[in-house]
Amino acid sequence: MKKIRIVSFLLAMILLCSGLLVACGGEDEGGKAGGDVILNTKEADTSKILDLEKKDLGGHEFRFLATKDDVANDLMAEAVTGDKLNDAVFARNAQIEKEYNCKIIVDWANDAATSCREPLMAGEYVADFIYAGIRSMHKLAGMNLLYDTSKSEYINFEKAWWDQAALDGLNIGGRIFVTYGDATIRDDLATFLSRVNFDFLSEYDDSIDLYQEVRDGKWTIDRMYELVSNTAKDLNGDGFLIGTEDRFGYNAEPAVNYAHVAACGVTLSDRDDAGNFELPAQVKPAVLDAWAALKPLLTSPTRLNDWRGLADGLCTFYTCNTRSLLSTMDSGYDIGVLPLPKLNEDQKEHYTTVYFSQISGFAIPNTVANAEDAAAHGFTDGIQQACYFLEVFSYYSMNIITPAFFDQVLIKQGMRNSESIEMMEIAIKNKIFDPVVGLNFGGMYMFNDIGSPGKRVPGSDINYETLASTYESRLTAARKALQNYLTFVNTESLDAI
Repeated sequence: MKKIRIVSFLLAMILLCSGLLVACGGEDEGGKAGGDVILNTKEADTSKILDLEKKDLGGHEFRFLATKDDVANDLMAEAVTGDKLNDAVFARNAQIEKEYNCKIIVDWANDAATSCREPLMAGEYVADFIYAGIRSMHKLAGMNLLYDTSKSEYINFEKAWWDQAALDGLNIGGRIFVTYGDATIRDDLATFLSRVNFDFLSEYDDSIDLYQEVRDGKWTIDRMYELVSNTAKDLNGDGFLIGTEDRFGYNAEPAVNYAHVAACGVTLSDRDDAGNFELPAQVKPAVLDAWAALKPLLTSPTRLNDWRGLADGLCTFYTCNTRSLLSTMDSGYDIGVLPLPKLNEDQKEHYTTVYFSQISGFAIPNTVANAEDAAAHGFTDGIQQACYFLEVFSYYSMNIITPAFFDQVLIKQGMRNSESIEMMEIAIKNKIFDPVVGLNFGGMYMFNDIGSPGKRVPGSDINYETLASTYESRLTAARKALQNYLTFVNTESLDAI
């Protein structure tokens, strides 16, 4: 499971090997958030140890076909530039290439999964790894073009560098065609959390300590709504909250609605005994309860839908994904990070989810099997050679890329204290991955458009009854799409996903 060790206000720089220390200048170990703080136990230690025998890979070129990402290039760096993430990528690749006698090559595409679809169907080799968004990747899996990595002896999904929440939530019937873990930062970039402007909060009540409220289990939907309502200001005195002229209590785009539902620890789908997902005939009562509790917050007249809201000082709270922390600079305000609020104080943990259109994973095409040099390196075929490399690549990423990523986020936002690190860990550690929503079977990614046609949040027409009826109206199509996926038949229907 992804984990993060809270160490100091910089969360460590780069670690492990002396060669990396020279390249990146820092020392410690870390991993992504996704579980408890690492303890000094035998179990925790062994989960962070690479068990594979080091192999000479004979100069093999491992080729990635990857979808471009303007915010996060976690695959390739041409040189050391002083940018922490870039330099960590450079250091990781250089270390692996040197120690394993191989070469890492990256080919970029606007949509890697779509561009390789026809060649893979024709049985052609295109790359050892496809790195792309999960929705397009799972279409390839539904066409039986990807290898089930759960069958490989070289990949141990119990290790700390694999994201257990994502693997558990997005595998189909125990089969893992797309992998998630420390080899990519895009899942953490896509994770929802909240930012808070402490300057505006202090104007209302300078005695509030939200970090302590999180620790005490008191950061709930009702508490957030109370503060959202009381920190909005009609700055121009016209009696309305308008655009950039006033201060809003809360800012979030419509896609955030589902993140708040997931933060209540609920899912639309269930698993059957075989590990497959299924949809109940009606919305689960827990989902309806969460949606009803969220209505005052999500439909608040003090809510703004403008991604500039926090950086420009337009609101007190801003729910967004971590990507915005990396892509925007320090605003000059006293900004903090918070987890999404819990349903109530009885809920033990904070949960979150991801922006599914932005999360990416790695997959190994079946056409990799025919690599001519695999036998010479001790592998049964090219797929197993690729699995071996993916395990190595993920292990080094845990120790090198992840600390640099968190460090860069904190510096970008001007958040350089241990409390910010603590809150970020809490905010992103418990991710919920509901594939029926994430892969949008039958239009089940529906929380951003429930209500009257043409109306999006904020809007007073979002209610308990609309969610139930919308779910039921889409259930047949969702079940059909899900069944088609599970059985690998009627692949043309996947185009609607």
